Amino acid sequence: MVQVKEKNRRLLEINDGFRGEVKDLSDDCGRLPELQEQNQNLNSTLTTERQEAAEREESRRDEMDRKMADIDSIKEAFRSLDLYCPVVNPKTKARICRKCPDSWRLFENKCYFFSSRKLSWSSSRAWCQTQGGDLLIINSEPEQSFVFESSQAPQTSSRLWIGLTDAEEEGEWRWVDGSLLTSDVQYWLSRPGLGMEPDNWKLDNPLGEDCGHMDASENALKSWMDGSCEIPYRWICEKNV
Repeated sequence: MVQVKEKNRRLLEINDGFRGEVKDLSDDCGRLPELQEQNQNLNSTLTTERQEAAEREESRRDEMDRKMADIDSIKEAFRSLDLYCPVVNPKTKARICRKCPDSWRLFENKCYFFSSRKLSWSSSRAWCQTQGGDLLIINSEPEQSFVFESSQAPQTSSRLWIGLTDAEEEGEWRWVDGSLLTSDVQYWLSRPGLGMEPDNWKLDNPLGEDCGHMDASENALKSWMDGSCEIPYRWICEKNV
């Protein structure tokens, strides 16, 4: 009999425990919408914080890039200063600034002369040499753009001799310093339906066209032409600062 009573008591305790769990589950189910809303709010907060953190990181990187660009600009300024205004007294740090002669224009570390008169290619080169320079040699796109823009002179011819020739061997274009024209720095004229320069046109001169010139009325990066070396054109000289 005692054992039966003890079993009944334990069964009642288990039943009470189940009822408590059922009540807790019911309470939790009742709070489910609230818990879902809290979860959504938490996710939204986390998303916002991640976005703000990403924006702060991007802003930090942009600021670092600006600072690095400023540092590079300062370094370039000092390089230019040392190039054009070298220190002549290490103790006092005194400098003497170089400049181009009158009527010459400075670009990077060279001086350029753009003539208003006209001469043949060889006479143009001889004139440049009397000034301590030579006909123009183009080494980069920025240099090409500079000389093209500087060559604009509506009142005179738009064509100017440059230091390029294939007189020694047809089709083998060389600069006046003897170096070969490279494929990555050349700006020959090309017009739809008219072919591409150089074309060694012989109708005007049976000897063909063995000297290079620039036409400032064309596109900056498509402005070179070959021409008869005897035609008088304006010219461009260059020399070191």
